[in-house]
This record gives sequence, C-alpha cells and structure tokens, in this order.
Amino acid sequence: MLNGAEVPLQHRLGWEPDRHLHHRRMNEVLEEVVAELPNAAICDVRPSVTSREDLKDNLRHYTRQAYIRIAEHLAELVGSDLAVERRPFFSRLHKARRRIARKVDHAALRYRLR
Repeated sequence: MLNGAEVPLQHRLGWEPDRHLHHRRMNEVLEEVVAELPNAAICDVRPSVTSREDLKDNLRHYTRQAYIRIAEHLAELVGSDLAVERRPFFSRLHKARRRIARKVDHAALRYRLR
C-alpha cells in the first residue's frame, strides 16, 4: 500500500484546503489496517516527499526525483529480486514520439470524420 504525503500545500485555486491533515488521518488508519493484514506493507512516501520542492501541482503529484526515491523504497520492500533502473533517454524519447504521433493520427481521423 502507498500512503499519502503530509506536506502542507495550498492549491493555487483554493481546492482541498488542509489536505495534508486529511492525509495524516488516512495514514494513521492505513497503518492500523495494514497491521492486521499478514501479507501487506506500506510504502511510506513521507521520507521521500518532505517539502514543497518534492511536489508538482498538488499533494498527490511528485517530482521525478521523489518518484525515484519511492521506487527505491519499493525495491527495498519487495526484496533483492527487483531492480530500479532508469530507461535510457533515447528510449523515453522514442516512446514519447510514438505517443505524440498517435495523438496526431487520432486528431486527423476525427477531423476527416466531421
């Protein structure tokens, strides 16, 4: 299970005021539930997401560095059979190019079907 970050953050549009307090309450409940489950563990994001600099646009979207730290923590939880590796830049670039090409193809098809 993945818990929630508890970094105070006010959304730029005023949504979800004091969401970090809600996350704190939910994290407490999650810890109680997981304590009763024999095959469950919590991947605690709080050590990886400690400040506003670890967040993107809201309390549930983290920076790439925070996600890497979380992935490393997950690897520790799972054991030595799992390795955390970054895909090469060109592999990520190729995947992004394919995704953009698909979107362009879909947009062209929608235009033709009008």
